[in-house]
Amino acid sequence: MSRLSRFELIPVDGTCALAELRRRRLECRAGGPYPFLLNLSGQAHLWAETGEGLSPDEILQASWVADISEYLRPSPHELDCGAESGPDAAEFSVRNSPGSPDRGWALRVHTSGALHDESDDLCLALSPIREPWTLPAELEFGGWNLNPDAAQHCAMFRRWELLYGAEIVGVRHDILECEVSHPPQTREAALELAREHHRFCNDLVNQGCGTLSSLAARLFRSRYWYFWWD
Repeated sequence: MSRLSRFELIPVDGTCALAELRRRRLECRAGGPYPFLLNLSGQAHLWAETGEGLSPDEILQASWVADISEYLRPSPHELDCGAESGPDAAEFSVRNSPGSPDRGWALRVHTSGALHDESDDLCLALSPIREPWTLPAELEFGGWNLNPDAAQHCAMFRRWELLYGAEIVGVRHDILECEVSHPPQTREAALELAREHHRFCNDLVNQGCGTLSSLAARLFRSRYWYFWWD
């Protein structure tokens, strides 16, 4: 069975994708299917592969015993990413000032690729799941290069959903994006979360913002999270 056959897929234009996602999320809270934006972006064959992997139920079972300790404990490599100095107060002040164009993140999975020219590239996907952290199991997401496997994704997002209210709302074959209802409210809490994000997805720092302090500044009180694996 194709991975995509598990969802109802509704083609949507990038210019109205966020508005449609918001509307569907309200319906979800009233008992409707769980919505998320799925960017096929020329990779439909990846999502359509059947493969010989585990079923969603098997992945969910594995997630309860998945070893995620490496993402939760300190890493000796973090000192190389600017963590030893802690969150920089000046950077927090500038990045989180009202009206800052670089304040945290915004959802952008709907803007990647030639979305406005090819309607098949972006879909609003509707899933029967009731808990957002189970979505990686439905998608069989991950398990290549440094991208954690689907069971580890479920285990980590279960933790983050409980602690921060993080819900996956945007997916591409190499990207996950979340809306967050309870983001960290202090610099120290933001740095601790940045450490977890970097251990789970080191491209955020290594090929992105450059330091843990910079990543923490983006996570501080941010309603959105972004993950990308090369």
